[in-house]
Amino acid sequence: MIFKEQIEKRREQEQKTLWESFENLAGALGPGKERIRREQGDDDAYKAILDALGVTDGELNPLEGDLQEQFELILRRHNIMYRRITLDKNWWKDSTGAILTHLRSGELIALLPGTWSGYYYKHPKSGKKIWMNAREHERVEPNAYFFYPSLPSHALTGKDLLRFMGRLLNVSDWIYIVVACLIVTLLGTLTPFMNKQIFNNIIPSGSYDDILPVAGLLVGASVGSVLFSVTRSLVLSRIKDKVDVFAQAAIMGRTYNLPVNFFRKYSSGDLSNRIMSFSMICTLLNDQIINAFLTMLFSLIYFYQVFLYAKALLLPSLLIIVVILLIICLSYWTKTGYREKTFLVNSRVVGLVFSIFSGIQKIKLAGAEIRIFKKWTDLFKESAYLKAHPPVFLRMNAAISGLCTLGGAGILYYYTIKNGVGVSDYIAFNSAFGMISGALISFFALTPILSQLQPMYKLMKPVLEAQPEADTESVQVDRLSGAIEVMNLSFRYDPKGPFILDDLSLSIKPGEYVGIAGTSGCGKSTLFRLLLGFETPERGAIVYDQYDLSKVDKRSLRRRIGTCLQNGKLFSGDIFSNITITAPWSTREDAWEAARLAGCADEIAEMPMNMFTLISEAGGGISGGQRQRILIARALVNKPAILLFDEATSALDNVKQRIITENLDKLGCTRLVIAHRLSTIKHCDRIIFLDKGKIAEEGTFDELMARKGLFYEMSKRQL
Repeated sequence: MIFKEQIEKRREQEQKTLWESFENLAGALGPGKERIRREQGDDDAYKAILDALGVTDGELNPLEGDLQEQFELILRRHNIMYRRITLDKNWWKDSTGAILTHLRSGELIALLPGTWSGYYYKHPKSGKKIWMNAREHERVEPNAYFFYPSLPSHALTGKDLLRFMGRLLNVSDWIYIVVACLIVTLLGTLTPFMNKQIFNNIIPSGSYDDILPVAGLLVGASVGSVLFSVTRSLVLSRIKDKVDVFAQAAIMGRTYNLPVNFFRKYSSGDLSNRIMSFSMICTLLNDQIINAFLTMLFSLIYFYQVFLYAKALLLPSLLIIVVILLIICLSYWTKTGYREKTFLVNSRVVGLVFSIFSGIQKIKLAGAEIRIFKKWTDLFKESAYLKAHPPVFLRMNAAISGLCTLGGAGILYYYTIKNGVGVSDYIAFNSAFGMISGALISFFALTPILSQLQPMYKLMKPVLEAQPEADTESVQVDRLSGAIEVMNLSFRYDPKGPFILDDLSLSIKPGEYVGIAGTSGCGKSTLFRLLLGFETPERGAIVYDQYDLSKVDKRSLRRRIGTCLQNGKLFSGDIFSNITITAPWSTREDAWEAARLAGCADEIAEMPMNMFTLISEAGGGISGGQRQRILIARALVNKPAILLFDEATSALDNVKQRIITENLDKLGCTRLVIAHRLSTIKHCDRIIFLDKGKIAEEGTFDELMARKGLFYEMSKRQL
């Protein structure tokens, strides 16, 4: 242990010496020394945030490039979500999570929650720990970033979930709950004690003078118990809200980074139901179950009073409690199996209902209301049957609970008379035993909630077991030249079905304009999905420059590719947000430039609020051509090295399409275009014609037309 401390101190000293060396070298060149110091301070702030988020494998090195880019890379690899916030008045009084901001003097700082409450930061220059207050608030910039803890980037188990939930709570949260439960329990022990004194001493003595002090003590104990119960409820409410927010952010961050083929397995409504189960589990565990468990645990203190006041009744009372616990376990097992069936059926019903309302316009156009209603009733009848026919034991739950209470009281009366327990001792015993049985009954009342945990866990298990795309060991794509190599690519959606792409190979040079043509079902759109990493090939490889697609962080790759796929959609919001969603750092000028390249800048300028005109998810208020051009602007705003267009201009006339093509020619980026219209691919440098998953023909438009092959046969229908 001593050697370990010496090694750590030596490493710290070596790091300090290294920084001093850099400062001295930079000082010879003038202002560079100050920049080195500033980067060291930024490094400390970033590391403090990562430590607070539980990231232990994130290394920041100022010698390897910009620290901010390294920091953002680590956040992406660990699926850590963050958002911009404004630090309002008194924000520091309630500690929640890690915050990154600047001092007004320019230094970057990490605001970290304290063990009990409040926020603090370490001064970048002095290293002194400074607690936030009204005076310090004036020294901090109001614009900041708030970070949410994330789930690990691997397949998760129940233990991983428990560890994550444990990380969400501070030590102070646990101490507040435990102390409040303990004090409420200890105050409750006064009631049996005072009952014994009243019936053993005060009532037989007939003295009125002793009544007021005893009454005052009981009232004080009751008031104290109520106050600590309220405190416990407030702490639990705060914990529930905090856990709910962080759990939602963590599961959404994980879901966003799951592979695209995962989402094909579930409907939107079904998946939404599964994701919400995670938040519900976290809330139930941290709110109701912990409270009930601690209450039941501390109620064991009352066994001492049971033994003290009526030793003869200890064994019967233990037997009654064992019977109650057995009934609780039986109730839990029965309800768990029942809940599991109802959860799965209800999830399918929710998924179908969501799909129905999403496509209600198509249903009405097809006049299929009755057929859809029948489909819904066929599924809903399973849910209705389960609700109407629960297990017999669950229907008798209330009766069994009442029978246990009545039978237990009868047994205790019998042993009280048999062993000659005194009146005062029995009343004191009854008060203590009532506290124990009350805690057990309250825990028994939680069995419907407990029985939901396992079914909800199984419901969300596919989300937890799926491997996110982000991987801490994946190679990051910094830049692309536009070169693409597809080597012996084979793919099929069904392992037993035919190959959609069969041993396909092609090479695309930087800046080349390539058209992909072919009849429907030949694999054009599937090729794009493979190029974007949405699907995994059965055989073969795809390489961008020196980057093997199977080994790179696919999110970093997609940031370098502008994509406009078939059936692309806008979201509810303004046009500016729709264009810049792929590059949130973009300015208004960037959005206007992208709109100009897409040929829609003039039309946007004529709208009531220009770039901030609101549009709906379905594109209400704009034409199909305008919707497509906004989607093209979205693909262009990040100035990508590669563009993938899948029927991206199908709703445009030839004039607007030519304007876009001419603008894209000036960019010099690699373009892959899927289109059925000849005017779209006529001027491509090369056209690749696919047939049955293979390259059937390849060449320029004139060359393919001269061959009078498959491309010619498809094209002559449009001539």
